[in-house]
This record gives sequence, C-alpha cells and structure tokens, in this order.
Amino acid sequence: MVTAASAHGGYGYCPSNVLGLDFTKCVTALDIFKLRINESCKQDCCPLIDGLVDVDAAICLCKKLYVPGVVDITVGVRLILNECGKYCPDDFQCSKYI
Repeated sequence: MVTAASAHGGYGYCPSNVLGLDFTKCVTALDIFKLRINESCKQDCCPLIDGLVDVDAAICLCKKLYVPGVVDITVGVRLILNECGKYCPDDFQCSKYI
C-alpha cells in the first residue's frame, strides 16, 4: 500500500480536471518500450501535473499513460516524475491504480 498521503488527506487520487486533460504529447514524450524520455517531457508532461502533490501526480500519470498489453508502466511514470521534479515513493506501483 502507498503510505504517502496526498494534499487532500487520502492516499492519492487524480482530480477529474486533470483526468480530462489530453496527455497525448506526454505519451509521445515517453518511449515506454525503451524506458526513456525525450526532450519534450518538461514542456509537454510537466505542466499537466504541475500543482499536484507527488502521489497524485503519479496516479494521474498511471491512469493516463496506461496502455493495454503493457504489463507495468511504473518505471516510465517514475522517469517522468523525476524529470518534472516530483518524487515517487519506493513502493508505488501503477497496477494498484489502473
């Protein structure tokens, strides 16, 4: 279980206003199969999660970047969070939130 509390006092969630955003460019910035990010990440991804606490940002990315058939995108989410100056708890796994 993720033990880091989010700003609203729970264990993290993705606000509906963020879920409604278009993350297409963020998906493009993450080369999920090579587990690397390209130069456009800071421009295309970071603004989408700016203002969210770390765990909430991680959950939003998990939900929005999920691709059926890809077993686990947690590493990719961690790469994006790191690039955006956010922290992801060591025990965080996207599979718990999809």
